Amino acid sequence: MPAWKVLLFCRAYLEKNFSVTYVKSQLNISEHTAIDWTSFCAEICEYWLQQQKPIGGPGVQVEIDETVISKRKYNRGRMLKTVWLFGGIERVGKKFFIIPLITEGEEGTEPDVVPRSAENLVTHIKQFIVPGSVVYSDMWKGYDSLGKIGYTHHRVNHSKEFVSTSDTSVHTQNIERLWRDVKEWVKKPGIVLYHVKKYIARYVFCKMVTEEAKFHEFLLTAAKMYPHDGNKIRPDPRLTDA
Repeated sequence: MPAWKVLLFCRAYLEKNFSVTYVKSQLNISEHTAIDWTSFCAEICEYWLQQQKPIGGPGVQVEIDETVISKRKYNRGRMLKTVWLFGGIERVGKKFFIIPLITEGEEGTEPDVVPRSAENLVTHIKQFIVPGSVVYSDMWKGYDSLGKIGYTHHRVNHSKEFVSTSDTSVHTQNIERLWRDVKEWVKKPGIVLYHVKKYIARYVFCKMVTEEAKFHEFLLTAAKMYPHDGNKIRPDPRLTDA
């Protein structure tokens, strides 16, 4: 595509109601080209996401929760696979993370779902939430160990109440609102597992970067991922200044 079409395509990709079919018709490009460029844009958002720092910190309040993003038909409709998301959000700073509970999958193959187990979720908590954070969750037993691994942990029993009557600061209303917004952006009938991480990366990028800055940030990230010599790179995200 000529440069002007590339820029228009990328700008459209960052809109909530992005549609491959609509952009294809407006830019007069082929289905194959539109799908390829959607994939390129998604990779840039994923690359940006890989470089983000953990949320929270000593005394910072973080709400955590899981939600079902899709019950997906599998093996010609004989089974349903339940796809879970796990995430956390700061109450004040509103920084957040979202992790689809699926495998990476080998090149050219579709990933699979992974268990919503205590082991898996605690691993993500350690990776994405700074120790010393004040964590709020529901009563799921998978969170039982948080108070023992460096977090201050408060819980609300959702089977009885959504805000603790004994302490109204104990709730998970921010993460619940986040889930509603996520599903408006990314929930699609017959969602393909291979694309879940791409959908989530696009959502997080568009929400974490301000409306005024997101196109500029997108182009800066593309420039880091594709240097001027044309060779695609994926440097260690811990070496962003290198």
